[in-house]
Order: sequence, then structure tokens, then C-alpha cells
Amino acid sequence: MTFRLRARPVIAALSVLALAACAQPPSARHTETGDGPTSPASSASSSATGAQAIRGFDFVHADWYDANGNATVRNGASASPEASDKSWAKVDEANAGNATQFGDLNGDGFADAVAWITVGNGSSYWHYAYVWLWDDAQHTAVQLHQPVTDDKQCGNVTKTLTISDAKITVDRLIRAGEACSDQPAHPVANTIAIEGGFPVRETPVRASTMPALAASSDAMQPGAQLKKPLKLAPAADAPELDLGQVSFIVLGGQRGTLDNGFHQVLFRASGDPVTWYTAYTDEIQ
Repeated sequence: MTFRLRARPVIAALSVLALAACAQPPSARHTETGDGPTSPASSASSSATGAQAIRGFDFVHADWYDANGNATVRNGASASPEASDKSWAKVDEANAGNATQFGDLNGDGFADAVAWITVGNGSSYWHYAYVWLWDDAQHTAVQLHQPVTDDKQCGNVTKTLTISDAKITVDRLIRAGEACSDQPAHPVANTIAIEGGFPVRETPVRASTMPALAASSDAMQPGAQLKKPLKLAPAADAPELDLGQVSFIVLGGQRGTLDNGFHQVLFRASGDPVTWYTAYTDEIQ
């Protein structure tokens, strides 16, 4: 299946904000303290059984992990107690956003899902898609913490997302200085697979799916600065990227911006001077 964005991001954000303003506050919320590969099994359940049971899962009322805010959020609810008057979240539904996509992504015989949520603070927002793997033993879906898209206000835009043969293909437009009122102009196609419980970009270059922070340093040679392979998520058990596959890196975020003890690094794919791809190291503090 393929989706296409139904509204320009600014218009969509205004409608989401209006919905969030009318929502009731959450009955409970908490902030994550670490970056494991998955969230705990959701308290939401499915009304269906069998290989397609996830199609009956209640994504709207599930607890979601927000990678940008490092917090657990719920539909229509505040993302943090400290900003309860400004933070909001809205899970996409088929009639109000991008439809959830289904397919067996980890080869266990059960369909999994890629679903979308918009989280914002005031008028600023980010619109990420996440993988949810079906846990048949617990009869629920488990969210992976790393988003597979990086859409945000005045940022990149996803054109299409499809699932086929255990792969996720995302066609993106990368922003490179265009005005916020204009669509980004630089097209990129990424193929993503689940590896060891983590989503990993496979094309056009092996990389993390985590959104890139702002580049904050000049280029450095990874072999001269680092000794260990890069990680493809901020976690010790994440898949790795050999240093020999990267010709240069820059820091993502200011030096000392750590996620679970890991610093983000950025690099380019060959022939693409616009798109930043991400990985992580615990050798830069």
C-alpha cells in the first residue's frame, strides 16, 4: 500500500492543534529515562486474532514513545507535565491523516505495522512514523523507539511510504534552504529493514533511521577520531556500521549532546551533498 500526504504540513498542524485543545488530559503519563529498542508491551489490545491480529490493535489509545521529546505520549494529551498547556499529540487515523501500513517486517509470520503520530509544542510540531511489531504471546503491539520518517515543521517531508517483502520504502523530500511555505526540493528514496529489533536504513547508504540533529562541527576522519564501529541507534546492542564505510563525519548537535550515553554523528551518501544520515558513537562525549 502507498499513502500520500493529504494536506500541507502547516495546515495539518493547525487542525491537529485544534483537536488537541479539545482533548481531555491523560490519566497517567511518564518520561522515559533510557533508549532501549522498544517500549514495554502496550496496554492497548487487539480485537483480532491470527497472523493479521495487529489490524485490530487500538493505536489511538496506545501509549506512544516520542523520540524527539524522549517521552511517552498519548493521543490528544500533554507530552509532559511541565508544559501541559503547550504540548499535544495526535495519532493519525485513516480518516484524519496517513493510513497505517501493514506487513510482516521481522519474519515471524505475523503482520506488523507502521503508524504515524504528530507531537507538538505550541505551534511547533513533528510528524513521525514508527514501527510496531506484533507480540503474539502478549497479544499486543510493541513500538520500536526509532522513527522511520523525520517530517517536521519547516523540515523534511515524506511523499510516500510502502511496505513490501519485509522492507519499508520511504520517498522523502529533503529541505535545503527553501522557505517554510515551499515544499522541499531534494528527493531521496530510502529502504528500511528491521535488524536485531531496530529499524535500519539500507539504501542509499547503511544508516540509522533517527532524525538528524543540526550539524555542529567541521568534517573529521572517523578512523582518526574513533576506534569502534558506529552504532545505528543510541543503544549498546544496536546494529553497527563499520568505520571504513564512512569517509567523514560531523557531530549532530552541540558537543556533549548525548542520548543514552551516545553522541550522534552525521555523514553523507555518495553523490548526495544535501541529505544527512545518522549514526552514534560512545567515544565522543
